[in-house]
Amino acid sequence: MALLKIVIPAVCLGHACPLLTGVILVACFTRRDRQSVEKQLQQILSPEEIVTLSVRSAFDLLLSALDLPRGSEVLFVPGITIPAMVQLVELHGLQPVGVDPLSPQQMLPSQLEPFVTTQTRVVIISHLFGTIHKAGHLIREAKDLGLLVVEDCAQSFLGAMPANRRSLAAPWPMGFRGHESADVCLSSFGNIKTLTALGGGLARIKDPKVRAEMQELQSTWPTRRTSHRLFTVLGASFFKQFCLTPCLYGLVETLCATLGLDFDGLIVSSVRGFGKLEYIRQQPSLALLECLLRRLREQHMACFEDSSLQSSVAKRRRVAKVVVERLSEEGIDCLTYGDGSNAWWLLPILSTNPKNMAKDLLSYGFDATNTSTQLQRVASIATCKSAATRPSDGKDSLEEQEEKHKPQGTKGRIGEMTKQKRYKLEGLEARQY
Repeated sequence: MALLKIVIPAVCLGHACPLLTGVILVACFTRRDRQSVEKQLQQILSPEEIVTLSVRSAFDLLLSALDLPRGSEVLFVPGITIPAMVQLVELHGLQPVGVDPLSPQQMLPSQLEPFVTTQTRVVIISHLFGTIHKAGHLIREAKDLGLLVVEDCAQSFLGAMPANRRSLAAPWPMGFRGHESADVCLSSFGNIKTLTALGGGLARIKDPKVRAEMQELQSTWPTRRTSHRLFTVLGASFFKQFCLTPCLYGLVETLCATLGLDFDGLIVSSVRGFGKLEYIRQQPSLALLECLLRRLREQHMACFEDSSLQSSVAKRRRVAKVVVERLSEEGIDCLTYGDGSNAWWLLPILSTNPKNMAKDLLSYGFDATNTSTQLQRVASIATCKSAATRPSDGKDSLEEQEEKHKPQGTKGRIGEMTKQKRYKLEGLEARQY
């Protein structure tokens, strides 16, 4: 089986509206005081948070500040991420290691110990597709093992509910930017994220020394030019109108099919924020900071639960509930369904023939594709693939799930995930990061 993603509803550009686009364009040409904007951001954010150009920028700063011994292992849980994160790990002389999901409903392992060696220094827990995984026990275990815990919340950010409607009985009343117990939490406001600012990232770092080193290093980076910001805004505005114009969208898709071009690849490349490493090693522009400030002030528009359905997340969950129930009636599994709270940033399902299914869904009006994100298996991205695969000590429940749903006579695979074997831990000891 392979993975198929359904965007529910049109997640593209994070529901950016013409008014927001206009505000950003005005910001690109208006002279303002950067210190004043940064001060206003500090009033909204916690003292532990810093603003960066992107999550990748924050991750690069973190690895530089940690200055880990060459060859140290960075454990990705689950072992699925974007290529840039793995490439950054390798750039710093470290070894990326991925932990394959146990099943479509259990993306995280029950424990970390079987995957940890004496070389492991950092564990990255990713909340994929909008799911907030139940990771508290893994964070505690990682701390006991002496590991630095990083939470990648790029796809699972939730805004806080308005103060006058906030109830502790409601799910996530204060929003979600990672668990308080994690050492580092990363949130994204990129083009296709829930609360988009067409760029920008937040990093919450508990250790004041590491945080200070990250801030000092970022201060040496050049500031991203306003012209880059302008092109980003214009490109995003055009891309959104393109996606919301069925005739134009269908025409380009047909043209790509006729010419033998990869239409899905074209879409993915259109929303990528950076093409080269030097692009992420920049400070955010003033226009980006001001847009991010505006978005954080209206973060209730991305809260988890909202009876008025003004929140984009609440609307998305309402639509997803109907789709998931109907899929369940047909015996179709949704990845990560049932594993924690789900804001359904994407709705990923498993299929033996994802291309044909995507084609059928498109004919019914769903934005469905099997290549809509850059997410890949860590072992497929890493330079040293054998070292990037860490067998577990559990049974291969992922393969069992595949056997349960595959047709007779079909030998399916889920994302090319390999059969797991028992891994015996030897010489484990506490380590400092």
